[in-house]
Amino acid sequence: MKSPAISVIVPVYNAEPYLPRCLDSILEQTFTDFELLLIDDGSQDKGGAICDAYAQKDNRIHVFHQPNAGVSYARNTGLDHACGQYVVFVDSDDYVLPDYLRSLYEDVCGHQGVGLIIQGAHGVNSQGEPLRDFLFPDICLPYQRFDEAFAEYELWFWGFSWGKIYQKAVLDAHHIRFDEGISCREDLLFMLRYLFFCDYLQFRPAMNYIYIYYTHSLSHGKLHSFDTEYHTFIAFRGIAPQIVQTWHFSGGKAMTVTLADIFQRALKTDYQLYHKVCRKERIKHVRLLTNAAGDFLRTGCRYYAYKIDWLGGLLLEWRLFACYDLFISLMFRFPIRRFVYDPLRGSDRGI
Repeated sequence: MKSPAISVIVPVYNAEPYLPRCLDSILEQTFTDFELLLIDDGSQDKGGAICDAYAQKDNRIHVFHQPNAGVSYARNTGLDHACGQYVVFVDSDDYVLPDYLRSLYEDVCGHQGVGLIIQGAHGVNSQGEPLRDFLFPDICLPYQRFDEAFAEYELWFWGFSWGKIYQKAVLDAHHIRFDEGISCREDLLFMLRYLFFCDYLQFRPAMNYIYIYYTHSLSHGKLHSFDTEYHTFIAFRGIAPQIVQTWHFSGGKAMTVTLADIFQRALKTDYQLYHKVCRKERIKHVRLLTNAAGDFLRTGCRYYAYKIDWLGGLLLEWRLFACYDLFISLMFRFPIRRFVYDPLRGSDRGI
């Protein structure tokens, strides 16, 4: 049996209200040589049943049911079962326009060697009203110029799994999978690991993906446990020097801001009202994170993470962890400003 050109992977978890629209949009693609892998990640609603119903209608659809283990585990399940030459991701609460797959496939086939195609998206609210477009320039960078993608085109902010097409053989040959210990920026880390094996990076102005802001979601902007957020910071702290060394990249604002965002998430998670962590444990975590930050605490974090908390930054530099804990606890108990986590920028915006 001939393998499909593209494997489309859709993780599904409690997406019942949005899932039919997402699946219909994929099945209505003008490019038809694909398989659709639906990973039911322990959905507690009718999402799993919807997946099975669609699979009975179209033999290109394959459904995998598993206990809930997170989006990274679900995507990895899809990668392990994918048979296509290329891999494309779609989130179950978004949808795509009819030329999504065709555009990505034609772009990647227009090059020789291994590369990554990145396309933009239309951002809309849950009522379908336009919010903002994410439009990229039409530019192709060779491996030696990838530093420009970080410095000039803010690649650190565009690691989303959607809007890209990956070569399956490269993913398998280099054991590139989503880090299952991470629940934020896991798709960015996946993309960065893939880039080390690319010959080119192609930005394209096509916008065939519809990204939807669901601001009513109870989980919107929630931080995970300290262990998860800390693991995320360690992973990115580890890959940043490799990027600098590989592309002789001097760092720049984008890298600093991204690392600072991730550090700030780990720093704040114990103080969220929905996390009940005792003071002794909080101080232990602050000490551990500060030690892991090293020089970055001075050169990077005060640059961005402490715009609202320059005093807190100084307390960490002076290693006054108990004082820092008291200061931040009071700040969260009597907030001066409210913060909203923006999933399309990866940062907390004060409003």
